Amino acid sequence: MSSLEGIGRAGEFLAASILEARGSRASHVTIYGTDLWVETPSGRMLRIQVKTASKSVPPTGPYKEVYRFLNARKTQPHHPPDLYLFVALDRQLILIRDTMAVGGIRVAAKQFTPENQEATISKYLY
Repeated sequence: MSSLEGIGRAGEFLAASILEARGSRASHVTIYGTDLWVETPSGRMLRIQVKTASKSVPPTGPYKEVYRFLNARKTQPHHPPDLYLFVALDRQLILIRDTMAVGGIRVAAKQFTPENQEATISKYLY
């Protein structure tokens, strides 16, 4: 397993544990474009693609401190995930976005807060 694969796998399992601690059931799957199948507390089933960054990148040029994720749109067009889940591994925090809200592969580091984590979990899973 490469270093990048290990980082990705760590993010998938961290995401699953965070979601399970909040009442969802998460199953790790190995399907292109989907990393987790999640059953929400209300019984909805969701396909989630997890994107993990091990640490933020310091500010450069016009950019503020950000987490960079590998291409978040690289999925099979006929099987897109229901949600994208971004993991900041160094902060042990996640953010969830729907497929329409994914604007790129950078997420501002300041977005990864416990409050934003809980807000996105509530918005998309309850």
